Amino acid sequence: MNSSSSEVQVCVTGGAGFIGSYLVKKLLEKGYTVHATLRNTEDEEKTGLLRRLVPGAAERLRLFRCSRPTSSTPPPSRRRSLGASSSSSSPRHTGSKPPDPSTRARRKLQWPRCA
Repeated sequence: MNSSSSEVQVCVTGGAGFIGSYLVKKLLEKGYTVHATLRNTEDEEKTGLLRRLVPGAAERLRLFRCSRPTSSTPPPSRRRSLGASSSSSSPRHTGSKPPDPSTRARRKLQWPRCA
């Protein structure tokens, strides 16, 4: 572990996802403090898995509930830090009725329209 890595806080959005959990594991292994966002911090299956990724690193892992990726209140590590941000989350339909999959297929098959 670098002497400076223990002072750095990194935010991983979607920390319980496939890519997010891999990033959390690698960052904890390198000695970073990780702030991970999850849709549901009450889900013991996911939070327990994250806490057990790297033995002895649970004290450097902070979990935050973040149900909306466009939330105006970022986790503490995003308020005052340097770093990079990447999102691989899947878009979710939040309307009352799910979109019809055939609509997208029909649009792809149509010729481009000229303005």
